Amino acid sequence: AEAAPLDLRLDLPERLLRPHCHRLLMERLLANLLDNARLHGGAPLGLALAATPEGGVCLSVSDAGDGLSPDEARALTAAFARGDRSRGRPGSGLGLAIVQQVTERLQGQLVFERLDPPQGPWRHRVSVTLPAGPAQPTRS
Repeated sequence: AEAAPLDLRLDLPERLLRPHCHRLLMERLLANLLDNARLHGGAPLGLALAATPEGGVCLSVSDAGDGLSPDEARALTAAFARGDRSRGRPGSGLGLAIVQQVTERLQGQLVFERLDPPQGPWRHRVSVTLPAGPAQPTRS
């Protein structure tokens, strides 16, 4: 998020170890989720990171935008896909496709959800849950 100042609220544990993490893929995943929320959602943005009961990790980005229906979410994870609301905005349509590809390579799960009722200022959340154990990318 190198653009304008960002209203980002964090919910992070004091410590969460992930000894076998692919740093570059995680950086791309996080950057694309935050950029997408900033461009297409609404402030404030929320970033949460937590351990799952199974020993994995869940990373979620929330925003105050309308969010995506399940059909829109599936369509927008394809490369170069652009939603109707973003046609006049800059971008290539690769952000969510990269998020989907990174999630698959790390053997995780990507979930889009509209928060009804809203949770505080947030109405939409995108979560990536990664399994326990080494998060080594699979070959595609």
